[in-house]
This record gives sequence, C-alpha cells and structure tokens, in this order.
Amino acid sequence: MKKLYSYLLLLPLSLFAAFSCSDSDNDYDYVSLTTVVQGDNKLLFMRSDSSLLNPTNFTILSNTGQRMLVQYEIKNTLPTNTPYKYDIEVDDYDVILTKDVIDLTAENEVSVGNDAFWRIRRMNSGGGYLNVYLSFLYNGIPHMINLVENKVQAPANMSDTVKLELRQNANGNNSGYPIEELVSFNVQKYIDEAIAASKTKLVLNVSAKLPNGGISSYNVTFNIGTPNSSSEYNDLSVYSPTPGATI
Repeated sequence: MKKLYSYLLLLPLSLFAAFSCSDSDNDYDYVSLTTVVQGDNKLLFMRSDSSLLNPTNFTILSNTGQRMLVQYEIKNTLPTNTPYKYDIEVDDYDVILTKDVIDLTAENEVSVGNDAFWRIRRMNSGGGYLNVYLSFLYNGIPHMINLVENKVQAPANMSDTVKLELRQNANGNNSGYPIEELVSFNVQKYIDEAIAASKTKLVLNVSAKLPNGGISSYNVTFNIGTPNSSSEYNDLSVYSPTPGATI
C-alpha cells in the first residue's frame, strides 16, 4: 500500500479538495485524515469536522481511535437524521501511527530517549489530534517516537500554553537515509482540561531536537468548540501547513 501522506509533501494543497477524477464526471476522489469511531452497528471514519463516513466497499478492521488516511469517493449524502453523513467507496488508505501523549519521568527518560530528528516539516491539528510530519535517518533499526509532557524538568508556568516535547529513541541508529513519517498524537485530554477551565483556546507548544543541536519549536492552536468550516468536505483544514489550524 503506497503512503498516501506522501502527497501532502509533494502536491499543492489546492489539489486535495478534489484529489483525482474517476471515469464518471460526477465522482471525485477525496483524501481525508480520519479517526476510526464506533457507529451504531459498525466502525466508521470521522473527519476533522466530526462528519462520519460509512465505507460501503470496505470493512474497517482497526481499533477505535486509530488514525487513517483515506482516499475515497462520496456516493451518497444522507439526511441529517441519519447516524452518518456520507456513504463512500474507499479507493485507497494508509494506517497512520497513532499514539497518546505520555509523561516523561525519571523512570522512562532513558528508554524514551532524546535523539535528534532529521527534520520536522510541520505540525497541525485536527479531530482532537496533533499531526506531526517528520523525518529521521533509518538503516533498518526500529525507532521509537513519543510526544511527552516533561515531568522531570517541568517548564515554567504558562497559563495558556501546554508545553510538550517530541522525543525519539533511535536505538543507536545515527545514519542511513531520511524516512518521512506522519504521526498523530491524541491530545483530547488537554482539550477536555481547557473546556473544564472555560477556555476558548488551547495552545500546544511542541519542541524537538535537530541534528545541528538546535531546537525546532511550534505553537499549534486549538479553537475550542469551533469546528473547521472552510469547505464542504473539510479536507484542506487538516493539511494546512500553518501552525494554528483549528480543530
């Protein structure tokens, strides 16, 4: 299965709204970064605008909460009182590495590691997840990638910002060729905490170590309770290269 997310790096954003045409002039392929959710009697895909997609030619075998990049055609738009919005036919898909944020402690600090990334291309938000597009050097040895809240050296109090760190344990692998990867981290717990505190925004500041010894730092803003509504199918908001895309 080809890596669909490579298109995020190779094609202009304007192409994602209608990725490609099928034989029918009325059918278009869309590409959405989705989350697997439980429907009434089957698993569905949920986009970042919370609309649900019912695959009619494909059985989802992943667990709920799994992130998947899906290329699909919309075959039917359902009435508003139905449990999902669209019937779709899946043309291609890719399972995205999906992880929770973990606490960095004295006990796990060594195993989590802090090896440099080759490159951090960008970060953005969607569907309660922080999406990270990154590169690391690979020569066949598995790498471990985590997003952590540092409990060993807690950052200075930032009332409106949660400071997180992107960490890599390369297992001694410091050479090889650059591998592109997309990782989605579940940050819903921070969103819930912001809601409980009656906040309208959640800012995640994420830092990562780079080969030159510098630090790459991003601020990604979640507008609490404000869905993306820039387009009918809401694909472009997921792929916005500008930190600060809304959830």
